Amino acid sequence: VKPNLLADGKATFYPSAPGEYEISLIAINGDRRSSPSTLRLKVLEPPVVPDPVIRVFKAEQSSVPLGSAATLVYDLSDSVTEAYLEPVGPVDPRARSIQANSPSADRPGATSTSVTYTLIARNIAGKETRKSLTVKFVKTAKSSIIKFEADKAEVDPLTGMVTLTWQVSNAARIELEFGSSKDVLNEPSGQRS
Repeated sequence: VKPNLLADGKATFYPSAPGEYEISLIAINGDRRSSPSTLRLKVLEPPVVPDPVIRVFKAEQSSVPLGSAATLVYDLSDSVTEAYLEPVGPVDPRARSIQANSPSADRPGATSTSVTYTLIARNIAGKETRKSLTVKFVKTAKSSIIKFEADKAEVDPLTGMVTLTWQVSNAARIELEFGSSKDVLNEPSGQRS
């Protein structure tokens, strides 16, 4: 050490636990020592951070047409400061829902695929909780039923007759099922009694 050294500096103190600490600084030159300068510090108990809570995590529909987005609904406690949805990415902990995109609809031969979503919620202390759910994405037919009606909601047991009316679009085949019987219909619209 050089004589007559003027020095100033900084040091960071990391207490290991709450409590009272005494820290002294002494200047030394050869065999001579200054009077100690002492600081007394009180380290407080850290505040209790509430656990993160996922109050709600659900899909609006458990089965979604392939190519459509799934709406995932969630509700997190106020203690959550960070939220992440696997496999989507970060989500806003104060939002109430997110649209999760469908997997690719270009998979040959696949009629459905399932995706498991995991919501991870963390508090400021780094503690986390997680919940998972699975959504099934289903390849839907391009055909649709435009109309299917019966002329009566109640059928007379003596005549046992009701007239059914239907109309479909883009169907390659139309089947009418009743009980254990099945009838193939040849017209995209029509009636049957």
